[in-house]
Amino acid sequence: MSFVDHGLRERHRRPGPSPRVKRNLSCTSAQSLSTTNATPASSS
Repeated sequence: MSFVDHGLRERHRRPGPSPRVKRNLSCTSAQSLSTTNATPASSS
């Protein structure tokens, strides 16, 4: 039971900040790409 509890706890604790950081990074990357792509297009 101890092993299962430890695995469940680690699993819950690991994906906690992982998806949030990944999502934030993806959002920032997409916004940065959009801005970079829109900047030259507007300038042109």
